[in-house]
Amino acid sequence: LPPTMLLRLLIALAKEIAIQSYNEYELRRSRENDIRNKTIQITRQFGAEMGEIREGARQYLQVISQLP
Repeated sequence: LPPTMLLRLLIALAKEIAIQSYNEYELRRSRENDIRNKTIQITRQFGAEMGEIREGARQYLQVISQLP
């Protein structure tokens, strides 16, 4: 291969590698955000469920305290 052709090939490869690297970085960042959002959603749901269980326990203890 002539040197100019080799240089063009290397430049084209460098561009492709740069584009692929950027796409992989963006994909990883997007997945991290999805996982973070899912974790927050699950944590909030768990907190709400714990609140319901706590309220049920409170009501149960209130009823028991009124028994003779």
